[in-house]
Amino acid sequence: MTEPMTLVTAGVDTHRDTHVPAALDERGDEPGIESFPATAARYSKLLSWLNSFGTVKRVGVQDTACYSAGLSRHLQPKGIEVIEVDRPNRHLRRRAGKSDPVDATGAASAAQSSQTTAIAKTVDGDLEISVNVWARQLVSAGLAKTVTEVADRTGVAPDQLCLEVTETALVDQPEIAIANLASLLDLGIDIALDGFRTGHASLTYLPTLPITHIKIDRSFTAGLGSNAGDTTITKFALALAHRLGLQAIAEGIETQTQLDLLKHMNCDLGQGYHLIELLFVGI
Repeated sequence: MTEPMTLVTAGVDTHRDTHVPAALDERGDEPGIESFPATAARYSKLLSWLNSFGTVKRVGVQDTACYSAGLSRHLQPKGIEVIEVDRPNRHLRRRAGKSDPVDATGAASAAQSSQTTAIAKTVDGDLEISVNVWARQLVSAGLAKTVTEVADRTGVAPDQLCLEVTETALVDQPEIAIANLASLLDLGIDIALDGFRTGHASLTYLPTLPITHIKIDRSFTAGLGSNAGDTTITKFALALAHRLGLQAIAEGIETQTQLDLLKHMNCDLGQGYHLIELLFVGI
């Protein structure tokens, strides 16, 4: 029987159907690796297994989608800090090979050494892909047909796609642009107004735009907590979005203070280096 240790840091490599946890003691030694089905009923067993080695206070989750969300929701109310490890340990992979146990160990090591502070996801579902649409594309004939063909060819479902448009893309030919956006929205595609600034164009067209999200420009979120004007404008933008039935996305979150204030303001979504580092993918 394994003797309980004082403090354990865990790492979990998460997948749609299976979660693979690894435990590290305070010396960095690895007392165990296991595998559990990724179901709510098994989260308790996973935690019990980790606690058999000692007291678990921090868990790093290796997650390339949102497969750790349910586990995070199970662990956080129990006082366990859950952080997201947004990339595998390349040195460990080169030394030990690529495998779920290796990635779980890497996630535990990253959590133990505080190499990552990204907040773990708590919302289920696959990743949504955001794509910028240029002004010329937005007023082109057959835009919805083109997007549908590309999505079918790449295997992206409409509800996994968000198209981002800027205010300037809507100014020249607003009627055509709005008609194209409406067609895309009918397909189940999310539409986000990028770089919302509360300018004349935004306030004029926003109530009539067929969109689902507005993205609050980083020039406002940068001053949260230090600039009263930026804080007031951000509150106004959030209130306006919610009054129109839209979700708000705050851009440029780079500090915990910004994140805490946005949560207090009931901001729906956010992006920025404080949440997750920019990832580069080889093609």
